[in-house]
Amino acid sequence: MNIKEYCEKAELTRATLELTLDDNIHMLFGMLTELGEITDVFKKELAYGKEVDWVNVKEEVGDLMWYIAGFCNINDFDLEEILQTNIDKLRARYPEKFTTTHALNRDLEKERSILEGTSELKVYDYRVEVKPQAILKSPQNVEGIIFRPRNNKI
Repeated sequence: MNIKEYCEKAELTRATLELTLDDNIHMLFGMLTELGEITDVFKKELAYGKEVDWVNVKEEVGDLMWYIAGFCNINDFDLEEILQTNIDKLRARYPEKFTTTHALNRDLEKERSILEGTSELKVYDYRVEVKPQAILKSPQNVEGIIFRPRNNKI
């Protein structure tokens, strides 16, 4: 199941309250409740040595996602778009992978422009061009192979 399908199916199981504000509060309190239930499992493991019930943890994560989907549906947010924007922001922050240096030295203006959709950073759909001479060389040699965005702009 993809995220859009999940959001559509989750919407069929959500009670609609009288006011949109009430719907939002319902979803927000639900998120907090489910997060609290997940947290409680790990608190009990830490404080009392109770074994983590991973089946229950997955159930609570599912419930948390249901509330997130409901919140997005109420506010006409596209959850897939939100997730993609989040990855774009994180790729700007950590170009290769997480580093403490990048975490402590963030370009907040660039991140904000990504969130607002005004950034020049684009996630490109790359195509591979192979020059004929590249085929004749060993597979380890990437000379002659060019990666270009489909729109040819970098």
